[in-house]
Amino acid sequence: MSSSALHHLSWDAYCEHVHLSKVLTEGANACYAAKSSKPEAFLAQYFKSSVAADVIESLEAVEVPDGHGGYTLAFSLKLASGKVVERTMGTSPVLALHPGTARKLTFSTLSRAATPLLTAPSPVNPKDPQANKPKPIIPAQRYEASARIVNATVAASLLGKSVVDQSTCDEVIATADGTSTLSTILAPTAAALSISVAQAAASILQTPLYRYLGSLNGVTRPVVPGVPPHLASAAMFLPRPIVTIFSTEPRHMGKVRVREVCLIPLHNGLTTSTATATVQANLTGEQQQQGSPTTTDPYTPLVSSPTCTQCGAFAAFSPRLVQQLQAVYDYLIQKLDDPPTNPDGSIKFNSYETLIHVVELVEEAVRESQSGATIGVDFQIGLVVDAALCFRTETAKYSFVEGTEYSGAQLAEALAQLCRDKKIAYIEDTHHENDHAEMRRLMHRVGSTTVIASQHVFGGDLTAIATHAPQMLVNHMMMRLSDHGTLTHAVRCASTFRAAYPGATIGIIGDSNESSATSSSATIDVAVALGARFVRIGGLLRSEHAALLSRLFEVQRSLERENLLIPPPLWESCHLELPPAPLEPVAEVNAKDAKKKK
Repeated sequence: MSSSALHHLSWDAYCEHVHLSKVLTEGANACYAAKSSKPEAFLAQYFKSSVAADVIESLEAVEVPDGHGGYTLAFSLKLASGKVVERTMGTSPVLALHPGTARKLTFSTLSRAATPLLTAPSPVNPKDPQANKPKPIIPAQRYEASARIVNATVAASLLGKSVVDQSTCDEVIATADGTSTLSTILAPTAAALSISVAQAAASILQTPLYRYLGSLNGVTRPVVPGVPPHLASAAMFLPRPIVTIFSTEPRHMGKVRVREVCLIPLHNGLTTSTATATVQANLTGEQQQQGSPTTTDPYTPLVSSPTCTQCGAFAAFSPRLVQQLQAVYDYLIQKLDDPPTNPDGSIKFNSYETLIHVVELVEEAVRESQSGATIGVDFQIGLVVDAALCFRTETAKYSFVEGTEYSGAQLAEALAQLCRDKKIAYIEDTHHENDHAEMRRLMHRVGSTTVIASQHVFGGDLTAIATHAPQMLVNHMMMRLSDHGTLTHAVRCASTFRAAYPGATIGIIGDSNESSATSSSATIDVAVALGARFVRIGGLLRSEHAALLSRLFEVQRSLERENLLIPPPLWESCHLELPPAPLEPVAEVNAKDAKKKK
């Protein structure tokens, strides 16, 4: 019963509803048993201590403008201890006249403590505020209705629940919604509520959010060989951020274009081979005399180490990372003559003829800029293709950027060749979600050397994950928290995927193109807690995305102080099972497949 409904109860009905007589009698009996000389003071302390500090006392959802033409929700969650946790789904983007202006607002120099200061004020008096305005995915009236439902049903159901019981709170949220797809309060709303509960629990327990989330029931993380048993549960590794440099229109004139071209930092600028050499060099003479392995397991030295400091050389990210990325943006902004900025904080660029062209442009930016970085040492290249948007059902083919139609098999072979030629480390959403045979073809070709990811194949559906993961369609599942609804469901999906396809990995999408639950630094904490391999943060010309990178450095420093930062597993040596070789031959793409350009 809500607080407002209690006002209409009679004295007898009220006492019966809240068990007032029982509560007061128990307090009086405790006071008598203690033979207290000051009953008022005793009872005050008795009732104060009997109220659990972690119990939810009130929850309110309010619809607020998101700062860029749409609406979102703000939550205020109050605990019995008096602590209030406030959270807003999405924040205002930094969108200026052109990337140069946004860059000056977004980036700052590193302090002497190597702390990236990635904050930004909003731009002042832009000429065309409509030009870069994201289109609201969810209409304003849906958020208004969502706020009413949260306040009327979900809030009442959560009252009296303990925030440290995450699974129960998440179950209450899902039950109060009443639908399997969370369509009543909307999945992003449910995700934001779930994260709010987790943040309140972490605050009560005085522990970092990533540490609290890592202790939830059902959370599993990849095993890192060589980590001492007494550190295995507490030690964590950092996900690699996927930073968007270019973002294009995915269906430009009906042709497949790379939707996003990304740079992926390597841990401290060391490749797998140099990391192995670094560990071998750190072996003491005594360890070498004892015949410690030097090739099969680069993390063997950790077995004899009481802490994880030995691996710090390649477990962390270089503090030069922000400066290196800034130099790449600077070079491209100058070369492309101040191109427009995308709502996701990346540079908008559509003027390329082939997929190789845009990859080579990013390679040039890294090579020719003043970053001092090198592809393969400091960064790797990733691509988000989203080819499904250009799949033609009438021909069962994909329209490609250079004016060519590719079958699913031809697309798989073309992308495999691109990954081999340009050493692409990550490629996402390469085919239509139902083009399973050709997804397996691509997996067979480059699945052992390239991360082949998908979000659309699974979409936060446990049944789809359990069904499709064993088919080896991809070796990496990207998860958008607002698709999963609650943290408990996200944890279950991650565990199911890993169990169904041993050696496969997960990643978290933390972009904020829409008002979503993931538009905050909590994305990083979730990625660290779940042992994610990657976290996709969008372009750094938008302040929320820069804040994600800043949060990554905060977690890194925290784990370093605790001596609990460990290197990620050598994914290349996980012996991932790949699909068998495809039997169907692939026809060469020839003139009859090409469409003449007008």
